[in-house]
Amino acid sequence: MCYNNYMGSILVISNDPALAETLASELAEYTIVESCPEEAASYCHPEKPSLILADQVSPDEAGLSTLFGVAEVPMINLTRPLRLSDLLYTIRERLQGKTAPAREEMALSALYRFSPLERLVRTLDGSVRIALTEKEAELLACLLDQKGETAPRDVLLKRVWGYSDDIATHTLETHIYRLRGKLRQLDESLDIIFSNEGGYRLKVPAS
Repeated sequence: MCYNNYMGSILVISNDPALAETLASELAEYTIVESCPEEAASYCHPEKPSLILADQVSPDEAGLSTLFGVAEVPMINLTRPLRLSDLLYTIRERLQGKTAPAREEMALSALYRFSPLERLVRTLDGSVRIALTEKEAELLACLLDQKGETAPRDVLLKRVWGYSDDIATHTLETHIYRLRGKLRQLDESLDIIFSNEGGYRLKVPAS
């Protein structure tokens, strides 16, 4: 299956149709070409793909070494469970010809910082440091990426918990509640607000 593009193509080799559909919605500027591993060698798009995503399959198993040449097209071997936010970050960096670095420290406000790599929120001088769980850190990164705008509930679920359809309805609310409590240990004015649109946004103290 092929999803129309504006820039180039990404070949997704997977038996998971939801993966290609999700990438097509998130990377609208690219054609997403979906193939199962058994049919990858018959790729017939008029151009070589800009990138190959292979879900638990090697280039040789898919016949891609012969089709494109081992080094001609960058390739990302996917590992499960997938985290959409990390995958999209890696894809965009790889398409720019880079190896994706760890996400740099992010500003919560003029007074506080968040390190995705260390999963810590802290004061500028480091005198107070609050440790986050993996999911809490991913949620906070997603909220910060919104730059004060509301992150819809379904987007947060998809980016932090991936493609699973069996996530309990209270999962997001539970993690938001715990993350909110940790942020308030730094400052009572740090908050996560539930919006009328059905999502969440990060409220930070004025500079």
